[in-house]
Amino acid sequence: MNKYLNLIFAVTTVSLTGCAQMVPAQATKLNTGNYMIQTTSNIFGSNQAMEDKVNKKAELVCEGKGFSEVGNNLQTHSQTIYMSQVVTTGSFKVLNKTIKCN
Repeated sequence: MNKYLNLIFAVTTVSLTGCAQMVPAQATKLNTGNYMIQTTSNIFGSNQAMEDKVNKKAELVCEGKGFSEVGNNLQTHSQTIYMSQVVTTGSFKVLNKTIKCN
């Protein structure tokens, strides 16, 4: 019985982890007048798809006037996940891009 519960939990976790790839990019205005655009993805998301998502958000923020990139930072993070007597590791990626609107 416990094996079946672990299997159901694992399948649910993997299914929900795939949703992290669909999180839209977020924009934050910085004190300098620039914008920080950030998106996250599960480990299976491509770097190019993340870059495209951030660039699309940047065009929206700059109202189609174009932008120049001030900084770009792609990081991969791992975290330990504890679930009913099983310890595993989950990974995700974060892309931060600082832009200046034209």
